[in-house]
Amino acid sequence: MELAILTALADTYGAEMLTNSSLGYVLRLFASVGGVVLVQRLLFGESASDQQLSMMLTAARIALTQVSTIFPDMFFADANAVIAGFRPRPPAGFSA
Repeated sequence: MELAILTALADTYGAEMLTNSSLGYVLRLFASVGGVVLVQRLLFGESASDQQLSMMLTAARIALTQVSTIFPDMFFADANAVIAGFRPRPPAGFSA
């Protein structure tokens, strides 16, 4: 998972990953919070810092969206838990 995210970033930005200070910030963020959280913030974040992150990584957005669809259980675990709470429950005493 983490390798897929780093690969998407490297394919998009190449050697610039090592020289661009904004991308250096992204790598430090990746190291501190992990790739999944980084991509979740990029794709779904609502805070000002998340919006800034999204602007920094605009070129990688499509590649990282594709990574998230390959590993939906990792990226959408919180959403799946919330959605499960809204699904109808079987009647009491019902067994399948």
